[in-house]
Amino acid sequence: MAAPGTGRAREFRFEADQFRRLTGHFFGRMFRNEVIDFEDQMKERLFAVLVLLAVLVGWSSELLLFKYNFLPDAGLSWQEKGFLMTLLMVLFGIVSLLEWDLLFPDRQDFLNLTPLPLRLRTVFAAKLASFLLFIGLFSAAMNILSSAVFTIYLAPWRSDSVLFLFRHAAAHLLSAFAACLFVFFGCVFLQALLMVILPPGLFRRVSPPVRSVLVTAFVFMLLALFAQPGVVSRSFHSLAALKDGGDPIVFKFPPFWFAGLYEMLLGSRDPVFLAQAKSAALALVVSLATFVLAGGLSYHRHVGRTLEVRKSRRRTARLPERLAGRLGGLLMRAPEERAVSLFFSRTLRWSPRHRMTLGGYLAAGAGFVALFAAGT
Repeated sequence: MAAPGTGRAREFRFEADQFRRLTGHFFGRMFRNEVIDFEDQMKERLFAVLVLLAVLVGWSSELLLFKYNFLPDAGLSWQEKGFLMTLLMVLFGIVSLLEWDLLFPDRQDFLNLTPLPLRLRTVFAAKLASFLLFIGLFSAAMNILSSAVFTIYLAPWRSDSVLFLFRHAAAHLLSAFAACLFVFFGCVFLQALLMVILPPGLFRRVSPPVRSVLVTAFVFMLLALFAQPGVVSRSFHSLAALKDGGDPIVFKFPPFWFAGLYEMLLGSRDPVFLAQAKSAALALVVSLATFVLAGGLSYHRHVGRTLEVRKSRRRTARLPERLAGRLGGLLMRAPEERAVSLFFSRTLRWSPRHRMTLGGYLAAGAGFVALFAAGT
């Protein structure tokens, strides 16, 4: 007869093996979604994307900090750190929104996993672990070069110690990871909020347009950071006066929270940076709590209510199609024009890939027009 401790140890090893396999499954699925599919040549494509992000952020860091070849850091480099955190959060916001459909196990996941001898805590723990791996992978890739650039330019102005060089690089990577984690779980919170306030059918119709609008906004912000670097840089370089005057924007703009966390990890005891670091810590705690609550909501929606799927559509769901058809008939007389319009509209309705592509192009065009108009 086996000892009770032996049985518990065997059960723990079994659950740990389930956790490891589920984590790998969920992590792999994050690179095979409706918008970007890395199923073929996944490692090569992923490596190319990560290298591109590393070079982009590293090059931006070099442009930000080049002046510190000639000027000492007089305690104002937190402005460049704030700019970098803004860039990282915008970039990772786009990455996170591409994973919008995979933030929670969907109904098909629950149907596949429920018959298996899996505990619900194992499923959610594996999902959370896959998120952390995903965030860590992209955060490390985006900051592998920028951490070296920031350390080389800024660390010597604070200390000649070799250990401080490693501390500086670690502070850079940790604060950047925290910023990316906040953005990712911000998307989780938004999706959970939509799940709470909208019925399931309406949620499925509203969710894709919401994601498209958010991606458009993030692309526009990314263009603003790159297309008008002088204007944006001057805006960030005016932050010293705002900080000294206690302006609320210093405490309410999320990238500044993580710039303050960066400074605190470097040893700063400035009250403003400490307050920003506390805001960053609180944001991370709320983000993780949101995932737990939203995961329970997802389970309740997909399994707790019913496993039945109503295939019939209500007549009201067809009303927009009828109105669009009659409007098209009034505006387009030729049957060829109506056929092309119908094909185009239905493709956009049912294809997330095409919606996201169109949204990106519209955001790029609108961004350039707005930025050129602002610069004239």
